[in-house]
Amino acid sequence: MKKKLIISGAVFLGLLTAGCTNSSATVASTTAGKVTQEELYQEMKANYGESTLQTMLIEQVLAKKYGDSATTKKVNAKFNEVAEMYGGTEAFESILVQYGYANGAAYKATIKQNLLIEAAVKDKTNLTDADYKELWENSLYFQTILVADEDTAKEVITKLDAGEKFKDLAAEYSTDTTTSENGGDAGFYNISTGTTYDTTVTDAAAKLNDGDFTKTAISTDAGFYVVNMVVNPTSTSKTWQDYQSELTEMAVTANLADSTFTTEILTTLLKAANVQIKDSDLENALSAYLTPTTTSSSAVTSDSSTDETTTTSTKDSE
Repeated sequence: MKKKLIISGAVFLGLLTAGCTNSSATVASTTAGKVTQEELYQEMKANYGESTLQTMLIEQVLAKKYGDSATTKKVNAKFNEVAEMYGGTEAFESILVQYGYANGAAYKATIKQNLLIEAAVKDKTNLTDADYKELWENSLYFQTILVADEDTAKEVITKLDAGEKFKDLAAEYSTDTTTSENGGDAGFYNISTGTTYDTTVTDAAAKLNDGDFTKTAISTDAGFYVVNMVVNPTSTSKTWQDYQSELTEMAVTANLADSTFTTEILTTLLKAANVQIKDSDLENALSAYLTPTTTSSSAVTSDSSTDETTTTSTKDSE
């Protein structure tokens, strides 16, 4: 779900509550007239109603089954982890505003949704031995150092030849912020479907045995790479069973990026939850997942006889 929908959703919810209290109350006035809560509510409903309701319903259904994966404690921990990367909570709050978030709470809402969706994808990523074998045969586990120029790459290679550790040099030299603080560790990378690295990088990496590094700089549009091989399935004595959890994580990451896969999961869960939208103005809120339907009954119900999402409740543990 996009962050802007979460922000607008918070605003919309506030207006909804206010509107139910006193719809004729004045929100603002000018010499030209006034705007009532009901008028503002209807305007917000027309512009943001469907997207906001979609966000709310999806989160509600996901939280029922996967709530333990997105507790307040886990959301706060993830928030603090990211904030620390940006110099602390105060500095991070300022950055969030620049990226369109109203405040830290709005970003935490995004984190919660991401954790719920990730939990659903993990749950539905079921791999057979054949799947693992295919992933294993098409993957490499390597570390990288990315620098701006060839001379710097040569300097890194000279230090590696002298016995310095790859992870230390990655922290010192690499301009790739996603891996530099982790020793340049790229983890398992699917060379058949991955798009992060240029083929010149993966082609050079594929020629390395475990523990070897490239002796010449690899030129790409992003800069110059030095690669260290951790596990090359074509030359290692290990098997996919030794790295089953890592391969599973790689598959989950790929599925999270697959909109078709995530849509199918949400569709299945929403159908099982027996979602019913009683407001005809908002009947298309879940049209991307379900056939629009309106009813005079309660907005969302869950039939335990058919709902596979009844096993877990949300626990916002501190």
